[in-house]
Amino acid sequence: MFPVTSNPIDVRGGGFAVALRAGARLRDMEFIQFYPWRLIRPFKSTRVPIQPSTFVAGGRLYNSKGERFMEKYDPVKKEAATRDVSARGIFDQIRHGLAVDGGVVLDVSQIPDEQFRIDNTKVVDVLDPKGVDYRTIPLIVAPEAHFSIGGVLIDEHGRSDLSGLYAAGENAGGIHGGNRLNSNAVPDTQVFGYRAGLDAARFAGTARASALDPSPIGHWADRLKAVSSSVSTTEPGFDDLIEYQRNAMSLGLGIVRTGGGLRQALTEIAIIRERLRRLDVTTLGELLASLEIEDLCVVGSACAESALLREESRAAHYREDFPITDPSWVRTITVNNKGMATQPIVRGEEEAHWPSAPGAVANPKASQPGAKEFVE
Repeated sequence: MFPVTSNPIDVRGGGFAVALRAGARLRDMEFIQFYPWRLIRPFKSTRVPIQPSTFVAGGRLYNSKGERFMEKYDPVKKEAATRDVSARGIFDQIRHGLAVDGGVVLDVSQIPDEQFRIDNTKVVDVLDPKGVDYRTIPLIVAPEAHFSIGGVLIDEHGRSDLSGLYAAGENAGGIHGGNRLNSNAVPDTQVFGYRAGLDAARFAGTARASALDPSPIGHWADRLKAVSSSVSTTEPGFDDLIEYQRNAMSLGLGIVRTGGGLRQALTEIAIIRERLRRLDVTTLGELLASLEIEDLCVVGSACAESALLREESRAAHYREDFPITDPSWVRTITVNNKGMATQPIVRGEEEAHWPSAPGAVANPKASQPGAKEFVE
């Protein structure tokens, strides 16, 4: 859905779209995590992230004026701020004309070589065989779309509110609040994938078979019959539309949002759907591309509508026109094929003493020699 992403190119939101079309509810779709520190120079197509421990160890960021700008966004943690704050700070430099080659400068001169190599093995694994010393070249970082925090509304067993439909991992929502912590993605898949598998097996063993509605099967059979070629190629119009879609979502649904920008994103989705309707689908590749664009329109609408409804800034959702966190918005936004709804989040007694907005705590072990940290 975005032009710069850590996700494989074939990940197009199909899980969310399938669940919505089937009648299940999605939750928290406005919360999209952008990873702040992707090295875009010296790398282009290869994804090489800078690890968060780099900034605990002394990494610094500078804009084209040589300003250490993160001090404005978090005077205490500075470059070691949370991901949402760091992504917004870097994005601000880019959109206000203070970028360097499309990003900001990463200065690692304060970090011992041994420590940088431990924390950022991928950087040195790519550069060392080419005889390139990372300390002698410019390092430029920029944000990338990284993780969808929202997803299918599930219970503790991975059950959606649609009988027989289960979700886990990044297809599910509600596990990570509004801003996923580093390294929680893989345990999420293991815990809830395991629970969902056990419960789904029990359901399959006890559920009574129900008659299937044949109309969707007939619909997809007709679309397959209409394809005259099994080749995977597509006409340029499909690639142009995907690029148009990514740019439109980046502008309207990206790191910094406004009501006007979100409404424009929804308008653009309507335009994309109309342009897609006018494209001839003649190959299997074009059918796949059209389905992926349709899915991204469904998901983009859910995200933009949720973000438009939440008139505040919280966690990974930042509204420039509503920059303050509003206590009245401690609630979850849900969306299904019938529309939008909200429900309050009630804290239990054991949570009463928790701060309303806890700050990030740096892991002291992450910057110690011999310790490794990996991004998910």
